[in-house]
Amino acid sequence: MLAEWEQDCTTPLSCLQRFVDMFTSSASELALYGCPMGTINSEMGKESPELQQDTRRMFDLFLQWLTRQFGRMMDTGRARESAEQLMVILQGASLLAHAQRDSEVVSRQAQVALRWLSEICAEKAEQVKV
Repeated sequence: MLAEWEQDCTTPLSCLQRFVDMFTSSASELALYGCPMGTINSEMGKESPELQQDTRRMFDLFLQWLTRQFGRMMDTGRARESAEQLMVILQGASLLAHAQRDSEVVSRQAQVALRWLSEICAEKAEQVKV
């Protein structure tokens, strides 16, 4: 899926928007059931730290991919922080949407994330002009 997105997307912003879209397109399911990755990882961490390492791989894969996308626009340290921030926004939205059984939480926070991504890209464009 991530490799396909990289082929389809022409800019880092479009790749990152595609990642956000993955959450918005699943907002109803996230409100009903929560995030499968987050739920499994949370439960495994309580009972079996060894198994949690296995379930953490998907988070790591997403974080590496996001870091790579942000890294096309900024230095490595800031790219990792930005990747974590985007994951926190969307995972937090998923958790709250599930707790409140309200898919609009995901939609609202996805819009926050998209505005933030646009600001980052605007900053990058300004740096290129200077």
